[in-house]
Amino acid sequence: MRDTTMMHPASRRFWRGRAVCRARGLSLRRQEKEKYDDARMRRAVDAVKTRPEWSGNNYNLFTHNCQDFVSAVIDEYNKQGRRQ
Repeated sequence: MRDTTMMHPASRRFWRGRAVCRARGLSLRRQEKEKYDDARMRRAVDAVKTRPEWSGNNYNLFTHNCQDFVSAVIDEYNKQGRRQ
């Protein structure tokens, strides 16, 4: 294991977490099990962009941001899949 005594605390946590992941046989990268259909995803993005809450006028770093947009797109994508 790497000597972390002289590192910043956040760096020490990263390297310790990395060692734990390796010991458990885990990957640091998140593996997506689902493959997305590009055409359906583009339709979902277009559908979400037309909603009034995503007009681009009410962005908020903490409560209404890009991650919320992606969550809305994925929800719309899944709704489209249920309709088919």
